[in-house]
Amino acid sequence: MWQIVDQTPFSADGTFVRDGSGFEHWVVALRATFRINDNGFVSIDEDQKPVCRSSVYAERDGEADHEELRVDTDFSPFRPKVDVTIGGQVVAPNGKPFQEQPFEVSIGSFKKPGVAFAPREMKHASRGWQVEANEQTEAVELSWRNAIGGKDAFGGSETHPTNPIGKGWFASKQSISRDMQLELPQIEDPANRFKQIDKIPTPVGFGAVARAWSPRRERAGTYDDEWEEDRAPLAPLDFSDRFHQAAPDDQVLDLRGGERVSIIGLHPEGPYEFVLPQIILEAQTHINRRKPIQRLRLIAVHIDASGKRLSMVWNTSLPCNGLEQVLDRSTVWVKQMAGVAK
Repeated sequence: MWQIVDQTPFSADGTFVRDGSGFEHWVVALRATFRINDNGFVSIDEDQKPVCRSSVYAERDGEADHEELRVDTDFSPFRPKVDVTIGGQVVAPNGKPFQEQPFEVSIGSFKKPGVAFAPREMKHASRGWQVEANEQTEAVELSWRNAIGGKDAFGGSETHPTNPIGKGWFASKQSISRDMQLELPQIEDPANRFKQIDKIPTPVGFGAVARAWSPRRERAGTYDDEWEEDRAPLAPLDFSDRFHQAAPDDQVLDLRGGERVSIIGLHPEGPYEFVLPQIILEAQTHINRRKPIQRLRLIAVHIDASGKRLSMVWNTSLPCNGLEQVLDRSTVWVKQMAGVAK
């Protein structure tokens, strides 16, 4: 009962998930891990990562950093589009130290540039607040901790709603005195840099957005007295399926596979390109004497740009309210695969 027969070279799993109205669905998810080759194609990695049943967090000093989400659950059948997240380190060619290093990720028609900095500060000088950049670094992690945000740097109680774990942010200029100094973010949008103390740029990130962060949090709906009396424990009526999207808004894309990917400034050997594989996956479920066949839908793409690894996630859901005890198994197979080197 509730078995997954995986006939693919990847990792598949299944579980039950309730939708916003409380109806149960049987969800089959598949996670595929690839190596990115120098010839522009990918190969199936011998080390296939398991399906993520729950949230996975970044690591810091060998332990899980429960403030920074790395991967959301793969059992999210109600995600409208594809989440694209990017990890790695910004580096200069041949690993040379740098003060400032541009980088860029593009997938199909989508393009997102960034710029990384060695540690910098903003101090008050004779001509006002000035950026002091005297250090060099060999790498800057592509982390929300290096983007603008975090707690008020000048002692206030507020936290940045979009990026609560960043640095270089403050709520009000009135709290600043001339003897203070501000640690600046190390990841910025090159078109919106932090140059003036009274013009704070918007955080720019490439990784997953936690559920408690804006704007994802607001998409969960309104949990007020009316909800508690009339709707609980179901989702609020103003719940949006966009809540299930864990990528930054500009990285929520329509992808099918076959798109060309370009990576610049995130690998010591220089820029590289590859093509997202096109894979058609199907699952047949044995339930109450029926054997429906469903096609899995791509819901997530994660690129470890520095490690040259690619993860792709597909899933599908089958409404099964009240039929849990007559659901026997699902068999998953590859119907068609292109763009994968043998």
